[in-house]
Amino acid sequence: MELYEKTDCIFPHWNDFPDVGLYMDQVVELVNKYLSGFPAFSGDDKQITSSMINNYVKSKAVPAPEKKRYSRVHLAYIMIICTLKQTFSLSVIQSLISGKTNDEIRIIYESFAAHQQAAYSKAAEDILSAYKNSENKHDIILDLVTDVNIRKNIAEMLSKEN
Repeated sequence: MELYEKTDCIFPHWNDFPDVGLYMDQVVELVNKYLSGFPAFSGDDKQITSSMINNYVKSKAVPAPEKKRYSRVHLAYIMIICTLKQTFSLSVIQSLISGKTNDEIRIIYESFAAHQQAAYSKAAEDILSAYKNSENKHDIILDLVTDVNIRKNIAEMLSKEN
């Protein structure tokens, strides 16, 4: 339970991203740094790799870098994909973010980051409190899994309407 004691993970804002082009190794290092505070990304086996990012570019989920350099827009795409990939297929994620202008991606990312941060903080606080104070931890876990599954299915149905 110690790994999940931290309830103040920080999701980066748009202005936290460097305003200069980054090479792949810098992108990998930065994205892993940003995501390292979240339990789902802790540990060496859960790190984002250059191969993953190259696959996102090949599948056109992320725009190709310009002269091998990645911008804030690329970082926003990568952060959204890496975060949502825990729950959704790449095709579902692409249906939500592909074909957007740079300004649209900035707006989508800023909203995503704010919602991600608020939801993580509130859920971690509420769920961990209930879990710690519960005598039947198994029921809390089942409730969470059921809730996640239902919300995932509804989100996938709604994404098909976009």
